[in-house]
Order: sequence, then C-alpha cells, then structure tokens
Amino acid sequence: MEFRLSEPEPGSFQIVRMEPAVVGTFTDRATAEKIMGFLEMDAVNEARPRKVQAPAAIAPAEPKAAVAAPPAAPVKPARATPQSPATKEPAAAKSDWTTAELRVAFERLEAGEAIKDVAKSFDKSWQALRGRWAARRRAQQQSTELVPVTAPQMTPAEKVTSAVQALKDQEMCSLCERYFTPSAENPDRCARCSKDT
Repeated sequence: MEFRLSEPEPGSFQIVRMEPAVVGTFTDRATAEKIMGFLEMDAVNEARPRKVQAPAAIAPAEPKAAVAAPPAAPVKPARATPQSPATKEPAAAKSDWTTAELRVAFERLEAGEAIKDVAKSFDKSWQALRGRWAARRRAQQQSTELVPVTAPQMTPAEKVTSAVQALKDQEMCSLCERYFTPSAENPDRCARCSKDT
C-alpha cells in the first residue's frame, strides 16, 4: 500500500491511498514492459495538476455578434437519388410499389425491358424494383427446382438376384479372361483389350 499527495485544484490537497491490483498477465516480458510504460505515462499525466481558473478571473462573455465565425469547411452532401426540382418527394415514397404496378413491371421485365427504364416510366425507385424482381426470381427458382427421384429400395435378395443376372449377361474376354459386357463392335474382347489391338 502506498500514499500519495495530489492537488486536484489550486489550494486543495488530497491524500490518496494506492492499493496494488493486478492489471494484466502477460507471457512475454517485452510486451508487459511496454504496456507498463504506457500505464505509467497515463498515471503521470493524470497526477499533474491542471490549471483551473478561479471563477472571479473569468471575464464576462462577449456578445456573439462581435465574435467572427471561422470559415466553414465545405460539407459534402449526403448520397441521395437525384430528384427533379418539380418533384421533391422523399425516397421512401418512390419505393412504394403497388401490387398492380409490380405485376405490370414484372411483365415488362420478363419481356426484356431494362429495370431502370421500367422504374422511370412509373416514376419509382429502380433499386426497390430490382430487389422485388430478385426476390420474385428467387422464389420462382425455388418452386421449380427438380426433386431428385430415388430408386425404390431393393431387398437384399433382389440385390443378389440382380448382381447374378448382371454376371450372366457378361462374357469372358478372349485375351485377358476378365468378364465384360459385350458390345456390337467388340463381341469377344473387353474395352481395354480392344484398345490395344
């Protein structure tokens, strides 16, 4: 435990009791020393007395008209969709598509018309139309996906019977004596032996 004297304001002194506390645990000494240096610098900066003006020394505020305002930095306008001066509708109103408008717009898009042209003819947001169009296409693809047809499950006896039948349909190759399924081009040789000759 350690005691320190601090002066938070001129003419005011405080005695502060410092109790040790573990701040962090490190596996590398160099990193621990670096962090400890940063913490000590912060502690020294906070321990320095701050210059505070006494309330009587503060001058009365001058009228704001006498103070010249600093030149304002140019402000970049927020990114917005361009609007004609005649139509000053908010962007949210332009994105409200009715069901009838969407049906007509989708028909025109299916015919091959550009999204921006279709949206412009309705005086609506093309981004909103693009989102609705993408959602519709996704839903169409999901509804028309092919469901894989699985073969009916065979019993073990049926599997053995089909394997035996497949072996009966095969013949022995005249060169390598392996079994193969004969074809019209090669009735007595397997595919491997017929390549070699």
